[in-house]
Amino acid sequence: IGTAALSRRLGAGPVGSAVAGITLATGGYLSSVIVNGMPPFLAWVPWVAWAADRVAVPPYDPTPANTVPARLQTGAVFAAMLALQISAGEPAALLIAAALALNIVIARAPRKTEALVIIVVSALVAIPLAAMAVWPGLYVLADSARAAGLDRGGLDWSLHPARMLEFVWPLAYGTQRGDGWFAGLLLARQPGDPFWAFNLYVGFPVLLLAGAAARVGAARRLLGGSVLLLVLAFGSFTPIYGLLIRIVPLDYLINFPEKYVYGALIIWSALAGVGFSHAMNNIPKRWLLIVATSGTILLAIAVIVLQLETPTLTSLLAKRAAAWHLRLNVSVGLAAARFGGHVTVVAAFLFVFALWLRRSGSASHVA
Repeated sequence: IGTAALSRRLGAGPVGSAVAGITLATGGYLSSVIVNGMPPFLAWVPWVAWAADRVAVPPYDPTPANTVPARLQTGAVFAAMLALQISAGEPAALLIAAALALNIVIARAPRKTEALVIIVVSALVAIPLAAMAVWPGLYVLADSARAAGLDRGGLDWSLHPARMLEFVWPLAYGTQRGDGWFAGLLLARQPGDPFWAFNLYVGFPVLLLAGAAARVGAARRLLGGSVLLLVLAFGSFTPIYGLLIRIVPLDYLINFPEKYVYGALIIWSALAGVGFSHAMNNIPKRWLLIVATSGTILLAIAVIVLQLETPTLTSLLAKRAAAWHLRLNVSVGLAAARFGGHVTVVAAFLFVFALWLRRSGSASHVA
């Protein structure tokens, strides 16, 4: 709901904003981190972003008589949302929310300095509002693992660049059912489970719609901020991560850099809602049709290649699993990857078909 509200503020219509919220809520990331106990921590992040956008682009007429009370109102709402995020008690989600708020102010605020001041003051107010969580947290800190210093071992849980394939291909690296998940076997540098989320699926249509929405200045800057969050999620796989940690020492609090991808997913989902509303209310541009059609063809080719190379991959994965003494059902994993490929090709084809229908100027309801 928070992502839908943010998308609505960015320009999505009622249906487009619903698409944005559903996209995030049912996507691969949120669906798969339920087992990590993350929903209570992640639920408030989009609301912090929504409240930050109200500070950046105030929902009022900025006349002298209304300015001060309205600023206090938007600041108070942001402080309340941030206090709820702090009360959740998860440092990574708080850092992601802060990064999103900063991104939105830089991208959207006509008067950036004023908006940043309101954000900072409101953040200071949010700390005592969240005292019911902060105070006991400080009390037990001395007896926690953090007392000896921040755990830097978690930085090994970084987003492998090859996992970006999952953004457009569900189950690209198999499934957790029946020991059929072979992501670690292919991408890890040693035996073990190096990944925070089991699934990162977003969908080719969602990414394309987000890109289409980002053709204007503010949305383009938002998309640029999401790319920075994605780079942070790469963690040890990007050479600039050591420099970023030195610049922002608090980044150690996130422990698993892969978590940063959630901030990017919120932006992509919100912008996809804007792109959806625009595509259904206007004739789609030719470039959008060309990119959508080309991407669908490439996905289809990739699925065909996987189908043809299944015997070779089965042998390769089985040998490596045996060398690492891992329990892995290769057949189940590859069957899931093929199924996911079929699903994404069908979804992309339906999306392209809808765009062509809309382009024809007829059958818009069918589209």
